[in-house]
Amino acid sequence: MMVPAMLPPPTPFKLFLLAAGVFEMRPALFMLAIFVGRVVRFLILGFLVVRFGPGIVNLVTAVMARHLVWVLVGFLALIGMFIYEFKFRRTRANRKAPEEATQKFNS
Repeated sequence: MMVPAMLPPPTPFKLFLLAAGVFEMRPALFMLAIFVGRVVRFLILGFLVVRFGPGIVNLVTAVMARHLVWVLVGFLALIGMFIYEFKFRRTRANRKAPEEATQKFNS
C-alpha cells in the first residue's frame, strides 16, 4: 500500500484500496502504509520545490502521467527484486544453519 500511496494522482489508487480490503489487510498496518507513503511522496515533492522551484511539480506530474505504465512496471520490478532477494537470503541462511550445527557437533 505504501508504493501506490507515493504515486501521483493519475494512478488508480482506489483499486489498491479495494484490494487491501479484499485481502483483509490489518487496519493499523493499512493506515501506517498510507501515512508513510504519503509522507515520503510529499517530502520528495517538497524537496524538489525547494531545490528547483514550483514548476518542477507540474513537470514531474506530467512525465509520470505520460509514462505511467513504465513507472508502474519499474515499481513492480523493484518490489519483485526485493521479494526475490529476501526469499533467496532466507533460504540460503536456512541451508547454512544445519551445516554449521553439524560442523560444531562433529568437532
